[in-house]
Amino acid sequence: MELLVVRCMPPSGQDQKIHSLREYVALGTSPWQTDLEERNLFLGAESLAGYAVSSCHTAVIQNLHQDHSFLPAQKEENERSAAAFPLMLASHIAGCLLVSSTQPQYFHRPRLAVLKQYTNLLVLAFQTEEFYEPASIELHMMPSQRMQQPYFATFRQRVADVLAQAKARQQSLTSQQAEHLARQQLEQELLQIPL
Repeated sequence: MELLVVRCMPPSGQDQKIHSLREYVALGTSPWQTDLEERNLFLGAESLAGYAVSSCHTAVIQNLHQDHSFLPAQKEENERSAAAFPLMLASHIAGCLLVSSTQPQYFHRPRLAVLKQYTNLLVLAFQTEEFYEPASIELHMMPSQRMQQPYFATFRQRVADVLAQAKARQQSLTSQQAEHLARQQLEQELLQIPL
């Protein structure tokens, strides 16, 4: 199985709406990455995570190959079932915990209850300002992960460029702030790709 923390991308446009989610960190068992790994790809309305965040409800697909529901999902090669648990604080949302399994019918009631408890604990890792009103969530469709990968191949160079531009303007930026600005640039570029 794989556990993936998905965060709301902070609003950057004039409308102050959240248009995408960002994969943040993942941990899994084989065939997925077994070490805690930072992730960068964007998810949107086309994903199970996007559905859970937009609806503020847990979403479960027990068999991705035989699912006849209308829940959106991006099926990974080894993924047979998936569930997304919104990260909620009162009525505000910060993202979701996305869980994937190589086994169909993986999410029986006791397992769902345990994962819900993990989700409740994960909420404690977020700052209060990282939670957004549901009315500010307007997710767009994002390109496939395959289409996003060439953009993220230049991520470190983009961060270096942001830092260099800030230095040229005699502005002080931390590497974390530069990464955030580079992600915002990438998000805007990806939102412009016709799907």
